[in-house]
Parts: sequence; structure tokens; C-alpha cells
Amino acid sequence: MRSMILHFPMHDSPPRVPFVRKLLRFAIVLGVLLAGPGSFIMLVRAAPDPSESIVEVPPVALEVYPLSEVLIPRQASAFGRVRPLHRIDQSAEVAGLVVWRAALDNGDPVQHGEVLLRIDPAPFDARLAATMAAVQSAEAALGDLDEESKGLLDRRPALSSQLEALTRESDRLRRAVDAGAAGSSALDQAETARLRAEDALTQLDLAVRRIQTRGGVLEAQKASAIASNTEAQDQRDRCEISSLLEGRLDGFDVEAGERVVLGQTVASITGVSRVELELTIPAAMFGTVAVGDTVQLRRSGIASSRSVTIDRIAPAADPSGRTFQAWSELDADQMLLPGVFVEALVSAGAPTSAVVVPRSALLGESLQTVDPQGRLQTVPVQIAWTFEGPLPETGLPDLEWAVLRAGPSAGTDVIRRAGRRLPDGLRVDAVRVLEGAK
Repeated sequence: MRSMILHFPMHDSPPRVPFVRKLLRFAIVLGVLLAGPGSFIMLVRAAPDPSESIVEVPPVALEVYPLSEVLIPRQASAFGRVRPLHRIDQSAEVAGLVVWRAALDNGDPVQHGEVLLRIDPAPFDARLAATMAAVQSAEAALGDLDEESKGLLDRRPALSSQLEALTRESDRLRRAVDAGAAGSSALDQAETARLRAEDALTQLDLAVRRIQTRGGVLEAQKASAIASNTEAQDQRDRCEISSLLEGRLDGFDVEAGERVVLGQTVASITGVSRVELELTIPAAMFGTVAVGDTVQLRRSGIASSRSVTIDRIAPAADPSGRTFQAWSELDADQMLLPGVFVEALVSAGAPTSAVVVPRSALLGESLQTVDPQGRLQTVPVQIAWTFEGPLPETGLPDLEWAVLRAGPSAGTDVIRRAGRRLPDGLRVDAVRVLEGAK
């Protein structure tokens, strides 16, 4: 029996995989890897967008009214602070020791001219006496000169007449000598006498001029002494310090027994009869408010009001506070006392036509309006000024209003009471204030 021998091929390396099969395997793996993210992306893209989904929200019932353009006065609400128109710090006008101070407390009434304190006058009395003595001495010296000058002037006519007579005699003798009727000795004697008389008259005139020169010096000395005396008297008077204002004492700054220097503040007085009202007005009214415009004032706790006019206006507005200042000077009364604050309504110029809204409709600097499709829309506005008072032509009972410089036009439906900010696009079931339910 023939044996069967099975021959198995022997290989030294793993069997080779065909290239096509490798490529097929790679393609399958790659397809699997790409299929997962691709499917996810397709699912995401196919999913509906939540933002595009429409959620039906029932309309909200809100009161609306149409904006109206009315003729309004140019008014603005403001506030004012009352302060004293006059307040002075009394200062020492001379240096010295305070020897007396009035028995007054802070807040006590003070009359104009009332003595507040005194400074020791002794040094000033001594100077006053010295200057008075200098004046008297100059006056006495001038009196002596006047007497001397008068005596000399009284002698001059006689000397002048004597000189004229001697001159005539000398001229006569000269003619006689020339004619041979007289000797030269008589002429010489006459000429000598004439020269002596002329010299005496000249010396008298020189003495008078010297007296006049001395008199001018003494007059200057007297004037200087009088000026010093006047200054000394003025300083003596300044030792007594009196109130320059009728009002109330704010307080003393020195005590009796203290020394003060020139210019040192010794007391402060505040006037109470006249006050100044400083008004703070919205900057939107700057350029509209003018001197002479009327301001209606009210004060909390007082039923009555008072009308005043503006006397001065600041040259520029304050951009940081969006306000400007104006002032009125007026007599004080129980309503306008120094230190109090008042509410003010400023009226400026002639009435103007403008779009107004109740202040209750404002959300900051915006309004909530309703468009023709019944959707809510927030619109920014610019406020020109605010004022108080009824506007019956609007059909609304509101008393506080804002005048629009920029914003929705007249006829636009506006949410009347903006209690909170609602989202734009909200459906509104408009309940018209002036027409009843929609």
C-alpha cells in the first residue's frame, strides 16, 4: 500500500495581504470615523432654532393716550436757598488793648451805630495832645510874624515919602550947582541923605520878604501839624468800634483784656432786614430766563406763596449739575428767613407750542410707546424743561409735566403710567384714557 505523504508548504514570513484589500479596509475605517461627527452636525442643523419659535403671549392691557402739542408757558421747577444779603466782619482799625466789650451774646439784636467794644485810648490821647501843641506853636509863631510884618509895612509909607523929598532936594541942588548958584558941598550932603533913605527902604523891603519866607515855612509846619492832629483824632475815634449794620450778632472774636492788631476781626454781624435768594434752575432754561422774569415761591409748612423777580443771572451754566444760578434781592419776612430752602416756579418769556408728557409716563429719559401693530416700543427723549400746573387741553388730570425737546411726535400713543420697563415687542391691549376701552 502506497503511503500518502501530505506536503504542506512552509513559509518563513506572514502571508501577504493584497494592496486592494488594505485600501478597502482603510476606506471602511475612515467612513466609520467620519460618519459619527457628520451625523451629529446634520442632526444639529436639522434641529429647530429655539429663538425662532413663536411663543404666543397674551396682550397686556395698559392705559395709553396720544401725545399732544399744546400752548404752554415757559416754566421750570427750581429750588432756592435764602441767605443774608449783608454780613460784615468788624475789624480793629487800630492796635491796642481791649478795655471794654458789650454784654451781648450770639444772636442778640444789634442796632446800627451801637458800640461793641473799646480799645485803650491813652496812647492816642498822648499823640493827639502832642499834635495839638504843635499846631498851637505854629499858630503862635505865625502870629508873631504877622505882627512884625505889620510893623514894617506901617513904616514903609513914611520912608518912601522921606526918600521922595530927599530925591527932590538933591535934584534941586544939582541944578543950582550946574547954574553956579550953590556949592558942591551942599549937593554932597543932600545926596548922602538920599542914599541913606533909599538904603533904609531897601532894608525894610528885604525884612518883609524874609518874614514872608518864614511865614511860608511856618504855614507848612502848621499844615503838617494839623494833618497829624486830624490823624491822631481819627485814630482816637477808632478806638471805639461800633456796628456798621443793623442785625444780629454772630459772635465776638476777642475778650476784654486781649490785645488786638490792626485789621484783626473782633466781631461779626449779620443783617436780617434784607436777604438774597439764590435760585438753582435747570440748564435747559438758560438763555430763556431773563432779568425781571417772575418766580413763584412756596415753602414747606407755609400755606401762602410769594412772587419775586430775578435781579441777576449767572454768566454760564454748570455742565456737571445741568443747572445755572439766578438771584433775587428782597426784604425778609416769615417765609424768607436766612437759611431756609424754598420751592420755586420760574416763568420766562411768552407761551410756546410744544409736545408735553406727564412726568408719570417717563422712564428716565425714555417713553414707552405703542406702534400701529399694537407692539410696545421704547423711544429715547430729550427733556427741555419741567413744570407744574393743570393742562386741561390734554384731557389728563396730571399736574406735573415735561416738555420734550426731542422724541415722539404729537399723536403717538404713549403708556400713561410707566411703573416698570417692559420688553420691546410686547403686545399691548391699549386702553385709551380719553376714548374708553379699545
